[in-house]
Amino acid sequence: MNNPDRNQMVPVAPSFLSPFDVAPSTTHVVPEAANSTPVIVDYWRLIVRERRHLLVPVLLAALIALVVGLRTTPVYEATSSVTFESTKGPVSIQDVGGGLANVSVEDGASEFLETSDVALRVIRDLNLTSRPEFVASGPLQNLIADIRAAWSAKEPTTENQLEERALNYFHDHLKVVKVHQRPLVKVSFQSQDPQLAAAIVNQVPAAFIRADMDARYSATREADQWLNERLAQLKANLDRSEQALAEYRRVNGIVARDSDEGSDRQISILNQRLIDARGRLAAAQDAQKQASSSDWGRVMGTPAIANNPAVARARELQSGAEARLAELRSQMGEAHPQYRKAASELTQAQDDLRRQVEAARREISGELEAARANERQIAASLAAARQTYQNLGSKEIAARQMEQEVQTNRQLYQTFLGRLREVTAAGDFVKPPARLVDPAQVPTSPVKPQLVLMTAIGALLGLLVGFFAIVLMDQIRNTLRRTDDVETKLGRPLLTAIPKLSGASTRKIARMQTLMPDSLYAEAIRTLATSVALAGMEKDMKVVAISSAMDDEGKTAVACNLAAALATTRRVLLLDADLRRPSVSAAMGLPPGTPGLVQLLTRRASLDQCIKSVRSSPLRVLPAGRAASNALDLLMSSRFDKLIAELKKHFDTIIIDCPPVQLVSDTLVLGRAASSMIFVARSDSTPLQVTRRALHRIDKAGIPVLGVALNAHDFAQADRFYGESSGYGHDYAYAYGRTGERRRSSGSRSSSVPTVTQVAPDTQTT
Repeated sequence: MNNPDRNQMVPVAPSFLSPFDVAPSTTHVVPEAANSTPVIVDYWRLIVRERRHLLVPVLLAALIALVVGLRTTPVYEATSSVTFESTKGPVSIQDVGGGLANVSVEDGASEFLETSDVALRVIRDLNLTSRPEFVASGPLQNLIADIRAAWSAKEPTTENQLEERALNYFHDHLKVVKVHQRPLVKVSFQSQDPQLAAAIVNQVPAAFIRADMDARYSATREADQWLNERLAQLKANLDRSEQALAEYRRVNGIVARDSDEGSDRQISILNQRLIDARGRLAAAQDAQKQASSSDWGRVMGTPAIANNPAVARARELQSGAEARLAELRSQMGEAHPQYRKAASELTQAQDDLRRQVEAARREISGELEAARANERQIAASLAAARQTYQNLGSKEIAARQMEQEVQTNRQLYQTFLGRLREVTAAGDFVKPPARLVDPAQVPTSPVKPQLVLMTAIGALLGLLVGFFAIVLMDQIRNTLRRTDDVETKLGRPLLTAIPKLSGASTRKIARMQTLMPDSLYAEAIRTLATSVALAGMEKDMKVVAISSAMDDEGKTAVACNLAAALATTRRVLLLDADLRRPSVSAAMGLPPGTPGLVQLLTRRASLDQCIKSVRSSPLRVLPAGRAASNALDLLMSSRFDKLIAELKKHFDTIIIDCPPVQLVSDTLVLGRAASSMIFVARSDSTPLQVTRRALHRIDKAGIPVLGVALNAHDFAQADRFYGESSGYGHDYAYAYGRTGERRRSSGSRSSSVPTVTQVAPDTQTT
């Protein structure tokens, strides 16, 4: 009793003391923290309590997931390794013919493997549109197609639609992953056919190489077309300028001067030199721009660098080192000393190539500055020569200007003609940009479905569904399952918690106080009697009404036993006022047909004829008699009020067994005659909303409620699932039994008493 954690039960006096000797301070113990239990703890207790129900959806969901996994078509995954090599064709114009080969793995070359162009090439090469796996529609698409077919004629699937489906399937199942810090790309594909999966990942690099070469070929053709168009324009300009010059000389009678003449020859030479200087300057600027690019591929494609003998030798050394390194990697692996030596040689070759390129860049910069100085010098000389001949006639000057325009157009024409020849040479074969270094092998084991994972996920989903289901059912049920629920959910004081009975004890439940005074049930009733006695010290408690929200909550048994407990020290009358369904007479063992309250109020029997004694108890009983259809009229009559007044003179306490509050209004009438009412609520049975409505009706009628007696409470379950103890089942269970003998050892304290065990909800209904 000194354990503060066991405060759900009201402390009672020892069996050798009167129930009325208990100090007032021990009448009712409020739980220390009604809402102190964390929500997670409540959920855990709910799971433990409903674990058997929770196991069903878990096993069912796991079984469904396992069956689905076994019926699912296995999927295989094949993986190949591809390396990218940055190469450059012999094209002198950097924006022409670059293709995909000038992009490194770091720059995103691996993304080109996932393009639709590459995918379509693989689909057409392997004829994937003929495979149902690639062109089959999903359930949603099939449903939409069926709906459309119901309204219109079904249209045949076109080749483009098949390719679109295959393309979507291809993208969904292709995976390209770059290997960290290595110039490798892993290409994976998942398919129901293991051989097809391996064939696809091996075909992807080949399709990529063909797409790259086609792209460079297309770019070369486009450049060739543009240069031809530009060349035609320049040729037309040249023809027009020559014709204009000839016409001007003919009209103005200007005869072409001999080129050997000094002044004219000098200007012509200077003009030619200026044109050449500007051409070299333009070429030097173009070379400088290309050599200064941040793109290494464009730099290496610069003619001045590509044709540099030192750079060419360095590139040959680097290519040889790369080939040797690749050969050693495939033969000996990266951990072999010769591989590391070859890697070091490759690094040295790369460094040497960079040094030679930087030297070539400096040479190009020097040539650019020299070309600029030369152009400025020639331009100045030409300006001086023109100044010398400024006195020439306007016609002669115009003719010379036209001659210069002709020469300029001719020079531009020759320049573009040379560029066209360079672009034409760009179609030469170059080294492929990618190489398949590790072909995929045919997989032998599927990657999907993963039966263990699917079963685990199914079990987890079943657990979640089951958990939400039991939480929902728990909220829907929402009954009084814990002793502190009376105060936290109803806002009423708990007078006592009466244990649940089972077996033979349920047949004599109404007389447990008399027949088995040492049982836990009797102790709980004495606790209730103590509460009534202590309340009587503060106000008149002559008449105590006993009621409940619904029937079968055990109010009659509580009334009978409470009356028997109080009768040990005072004059007590048990009055059965449930005139519609009287049960006190049968519960107390009175013979059938015994007259009672109905006969008394209808003047068919006297008071002495109706009040009966109980065997082995000083208790007096006034049964209801025969059931009456006009029960409410009888209880509202003045004769009933006079009867209560008369009974108060002869008895210290009158216990009235009232009908359920929610079924009839008789209890609200009986409450006028009662000093207070004890409300009986069956544990884990009546919905909380029904109990609240019943108490609300009682409060609205102005009937004072002493408190709530929680009946048929399963302390073993409450202790296991809610963390509460009865106050008797553990500390005092050893002291009580059927005959009251003490248990042999303290080790049996946790064992249940034979008279207080679990019982089905429909057995304790008296």
